[in-house]
Amino acid sequence: MRECGVNLFSMDYLVDLENAIDTAEGKMTIMGNINPSGELLTGTPDEVYKEACERLKTAQGHSYILAPGCDLGADTPLENIKMLSKACKTVTNI
Repeated sequence: MRECGVNLFSMDYLVDLENAIDTAEGKMTIMGNINPSGELLTGTPDEVYKEACERLKTAQGHSYILAPGCDLGADTPLENIKMLSKACKTVTNI
């Protein structure tokens, strides 16, 4: 895909983030990978925060956008969504 000029690849939560970043070779941005029906929907804010921080630390130094691996469920708690933003602010200040 990167040879075709694709600049952004949105991936499902089942895709290995580290492998996707390695495959992109810095030529495209990777987005996604938070399970929308796992922690994001049913977990606690602390669980979501921990998972988001892990993804951001894995991707640190690469073009990456933290996002759900698909659409958000209608019942996704707002507090869990806010944890994605909090993780971005925390990890980028490390």
